[in-house]
Amino acid sequence: MKKLRSPDRNFGVVEMLAVAFIIGILTQMLLAVFLRQQQKGWETAAQSDVRNGALAQASFFNENDRYMTDIAELSDEGYKTSGQIDLWISASTDARNVLVEAQHCRGGDRFRWTSGGAHTVERVDRADRKC
Repeated sequence: MKKLRSPDRNFGVVEMLAVAFIIGILTQMLLAVFLRQQQKGWETAAQSDVRNGALAQASFFNENDRYMTDIAELSDEGYKTSGQIDLWISASTDARNVLVEAQHCRGGDRFRWTSGGAHTVERVDRADRKC
C-alpha cells in the first residue's frame, strides 16, 4: 500500500535555508552585472564627451587658427557635457596644442584627446571619484 503525505506538512528549516541561499547567490550575481553595466555607461558618456569636445575644438581651430583654452570658451560655442561628467582642457600658451580629458564623477576610466597626437580618444587611467 502506498503511503500518502500528510497535507499539513510545510517546508522545513533546511529547505527554507537552501532556498534563501540560492536566492542570495542569484541576487549577488545580478548585482555584479548591474554595477559593471553602470560603470560602462559612465565610461561611454565620458568618452563621448571627449569626442564631442575634440570635434568642437577641431571646428574652432579651422575657423580661428587656434584652439579654445578653457571650458567657458567651449561652453560659449554651444558645447555641453553630459550629466556628471568632469571635462578638463589644458592648452599651450599659444593655443596651438590642446588636451581635452573627461571622466564621470563616480569613477571609471578617464579619456583623453590631444591635438598634437593621432587625433584619437585614448583611455588613460582609472580613478575613483565622488560627485
